[in-house]
Amino acid sequence: MNSGYSLHNIEPLNGSNFKTWKERIELYLGLQGLAVCFREPQPVLNETSTEAIIVKHREWHRTNRMAKLIMKQTMSPVVRGGVAEPDTALGFMTAIGLKFKENEKAEISALLDQLLGMKFDTSESVREHIMKIIHITTRLGELETVFLDAFIVHLALIRLPPSFGPLKTAYFSQKEKWDLNELIAICVQEEELIKSHGTVSVNLVNKQKWKGKGKAVASSAANSGEGM
Repeated sequence: MNSGYSLHNIEPLNGSNFKTWKERIELYLGLQGLAVCFREPQPVLNETSTEAIIVKHREWHRTNRMAKLIMKQTMSPVVRGGVAEPDTALGFMTAIGLKFKENEKAEISALLDQLLGMKFDTSESVREHIMKIIHITTRLGELETVFLDAFIVHLALIRLPPSFGPLKTAYFSQKEKWDLNELIAICVQEEELIKSHGTVSVNLVNKQKWKGKGKAVASSAANSGEGM
């Protein structure tokens, strides 16, 4: 079966993309009519097998052989050499999945260490700081270690430098919560105020007035004449 979807659409399996690789392999095999060996058990032949069973047996082995070849073709040499190759394509896929399950545990541990040890780098912007945290938590979510947005907001804020102290106090003393887009917009605006006027003292942010248009309502006490 011809299809516009080719092996070039499949990123080679490396140390961190098993889920995506598996989905694309299954899609490709399905489009090429080679998924029989994944859907059906191997036909058993005996002396009473009909011609139809013999043909089915032959077709199953053909798809099994091709599926394994395609899987190996789309694996990096390091990964391919680290996985034992069973007789069936389904067994091969299972063995690969188990190997990556072990790798995922190590990756989760490394990402958690990175996340919990992260500090604000003064050479980067506050947007970059928050996006790094979101990137790590997104990857953890893909590894079935999910963090609520409220936790990400808190973590991003407490990792900000002392100059953002008034903003943090403002957030933690109010009932309203920010989502991640609001967090970025408000922190970027605060960063601009700090660069322009030095350390500023922000009022409580009225979330209801923030319209999600790239601007946050966070005015300094110096500008508004109001204290915290």
